[in-house]
Amino acid sequence: MRLKFIQDAVKTSRCSHMRSRRDPMVRAIAMALLVLVAPAVEGHAAAANRRPQFAAPTRGEFVSVCAVSHRAGDDPIVFPNRPGASHSHDFFGNPSTDAMSTTESLAAERTRCSRSGDAAAYWVPTLYQDGKPVMAKVVRAYYRRVTSPATAITPFPFGLRMIAGNARATTPQDLLVSAWACSVDGDEIEVIDVPTCAPGRPLRLRIVFPDCWNGRDLDSPDHKSHMAYSVKSRCPSTHPVPVPRLVLSIRYSTRGGAGVTLASGGAYSGHADFFNAWDPTELNALVSTCLAGSKSCGPGADDAIPDLAPKSLPETVTMLPSNTGSPAIGVTPAAAPATTSAAARSDDAIGRDAPMFCQISAAA
Repeated sequence: MRLKFIQDAVKTSRCSHMRSRRDPMVRAIAMALLVLVAPAVEGHAAAANRRPQFAAPTRGEFVSVCAVSHRAGDDPIVFPNRPGASHSHDFFGNPSTDAMSTTESLAAERTRCSRSGDAAAYWVPTLYQDGKPVMAKVVRAYYRRVTSPATAITPFPFGLRMIAGNARATTPQDLLVSAWACSVDGDEIEVIDVPTCAPGRPLRLRIVFPDCWNGRDLDSPDHKSHMAYSVKSRCPSTHPVPVPRLVLSIRYSTRGGAGVTLASGGAYSGHADFFNAWDPTELNALVSTCLAGSKSCGPGADDAIPDLAPKSLPETVTMLPSNTGSPAIGVTPAAAPATTSAAARSDDAIGRDAPMFCQISAAA
């Protein structure tokens, strides 16, 4: 509310100035309000859209575009050998992933990703809207280097398992770890609450994995402690081995809005799992050429994703109450900056500041 008030005041001041220069009182009042309210608004925006200190620029990447494979209440990392013990997940890439999966069983399966050597398993909690499951359209797995020096980057070890995000979160997570957005070409604005997207802009969930490994363990009891996020492009001494920063961008067949939640709980519980079964030779080559070489390699020459048709499995999950509060994103060019700061722009695209218009629309 305060942010809209101050935007309207500034717009009124600028528009009044263009209409006439003989009304200094209007401009003086608007600028006084700006001075008084701006610090509070800026502090609120910073708290709501905070970036943790491990944010860093990308210095090379390659992409694996994967189709949704199936849906099941399995989790071979958290509940290995226990079919149906987990909340519902949507699985991408490797169609064989289930509660019984091992590194060897995954590596033996044909992938549904754009890169033929990507036999890794990716999964996220099933998204629901008004109690009904929503099928994900596609997932893009971005492998990036944000650490220095370039020559220190190391491929994921074969069989590495890790989880990013907090499945039990009931309050917003850091935007760099878990964030929502409306998918567009060229500009995506990260927000903490599920947005209502404009037509043609599907809802997207982004999860960012840590990029430093302890150099010993392929997993840990909490499936996180063997990994850490780099700070100012450097890995901590406890986790000295820099590995690719994996970013999952999941696009859904919905525009978001009210009634959206996740199988793990509310909309704040975004998280994802990664089980590495990449062909070591191909992964090593991509890390060496694209990440250590500071190049943007894209999704690969074999861009067509094989066998896109997902399997439909019965749902047995009891839904938990969802978080509400769905700001409108992408409705008008002037509406987006009121929702989040420029610092929360997506890593998927370069952000551009929306123009300020003198006409204040009802949707703003």
